[in-house]
Amino acid sequence: MNNDSIVVALNNVTKTYRRGAEEIRAVDNVSLQVRSGEFLAITGQSGSGKTTLLQLIGAMDTPTSGNITVSGRELVGQSDMQLTQLRRHTIGFVFQQFGLLPTLSVAENVALPALSAGEQTRARVQVLLQRMGLEHRQNHRPSELSGGEMQRTAIARSLINNPKILLADEPTGNLDSTTGAEILSLF
Repeated sequence: MNNDSIVVALNNVTKTYRRGAEEIRAVDNVSLQVRSGEFLAITGQSGSGKTTLLQLIGAMDTPTSGNITVSGRELVGQSDMQLTQLRRHTIGFVFQQFGLLPTLSVAENVALPALSAGEQTRARVQVLLQRMGLEHRQNHRPSELSGGEMQRTAIARSLINNPKILLADEPTGNLDSTTGAEILSLF
């Protein structure tokens, strides 16, 4: 394989935080490459830096040191607008805590990333809701959903823009084993 198929590359990436006088090293000198079509699972105990690593790859945080390249673009030195465009057009996110807006319906939550990009979305929303088994819940608010339904809504939202890269932080954590297997198959 050539380097063109590499969609994510981390080179000696470290992320540290300060908590008072204490320095927390959430990610420590990580190097990896992910090629197009690969499915990578990062496992570890709670607090081991998995979410921080995803936030770095997703350009939602910056490394203390090292380099990150996503879809051929070096993240360090990009403007906020450039990073926003990269996230909007290249990366889909499934957040551990769903990130659904409580005042929006299921369908509106799913459509939200595409609306900000100015794209037509109604048909795509319907396809995703059907694939997630949520078409009958499309007009409900997040407070009216089970944990699994909220998670499936978040997954549908992450897929709305057909992202080249999908980052999922415990995407099946609130799902039963059968639904979890179906979601992993869809990914």
